[in-house]
Amino acid sequence: SEAQSEDVENKIWRWNVASNGTDSYVDVTINGSLEPWNGYFIKTLKDNIELTIPAPAGLDVFQPGLPPSFTPPILAPPIVRMPKAGEFELRFAFTSNSSADLTTSLGTRAEASVDYDGFDQSEPPRLKGTASAYFEHREWDANGERYNTDFKPTLDVGETANWTVVVFTDEPDAEMQLSWEDAIENISDDILVEFHKADGEEAWRDMRSEKFVQISSGARRAKVSYE
Repeated sequence: SEAQSEDVENKIWRWNVASNGTDSYVDVTINGSLEPWNGYFIKTLKDNIELTIPAPAGLDVFQPGLPPSFTPPILAPPIVRMPKAGEFELRFAFTSNSSADLTTSLGTRAEASVDYDGFDQSEPPRLKGTASAYFEHREWDANGERYNTDFKPTLDVGETANWTVVVFTDEPDAEMQLSWEDAIENISDDILVEFHKADGEEAWRDMRSEKFVQISSGARRAKVSYE
C-alpha cells in the first residue's frame, strides 16, 4: 500500500550483498518480516520517534527445529495498487561494476501534488564506493534533499512534466549504466518520453529508441544529472 503515516515513511530498506557481486538496497516492506543479523533503514518524518518491534507471540516457550513434514503457510499476496486513468511509472536500473540502485522511480499519481507528499520516498543512505540514482529536491528542505521516488499529478492532453534524475558514484574508474529498458514497455504509446543531460548541451532523445546510457566515473567520482 502507498499509505503513509505522519511519523515514518512506509518503506523499510536492507542492503543486500548479492552472490553475483552487484550489491543494492532492497525493499523488505512487502514481506512483513525482519531477519536477524541484518541492518535496516527507515526514514522518520518527525524528531524523537521511538520504534518498538514487538516480540513474536510465544517466544518464551519457543523450541527450535521443525519436523520434516512441516509445510509453511502460504503468505498473503502483497497489496497491489491498481493504476488510475492517466497514471504511469518509470523505474530505472542504475548499475556499476560492483553495486546497483534498482528502485528509483518517477511517474504520476491522481492524488499526488507537485510538492513533497507521501508518494515521494526518501533515498536510502549512500554507502561508500557504491552507485546511486535519485531525485534532488533542495526546496523540500524539511524532509531532506534526495528522493528515491518522485510522483507528480496526472497530466491532461497536451501537458508536460519534467523530472531530473541524478546518478552518483564515488567509485573511481567505474563503468556504469542507467537503464529503463524493462520499464519503458509499460508506458502507454500516447505518452512522449524523452531525455537529455540537464546541462542543456544535448538535444532531447527518444527514450523508446535509446533505452540506456553509459557513464564513466573517471579517476575520482561522477555526478551527472539527466532530465
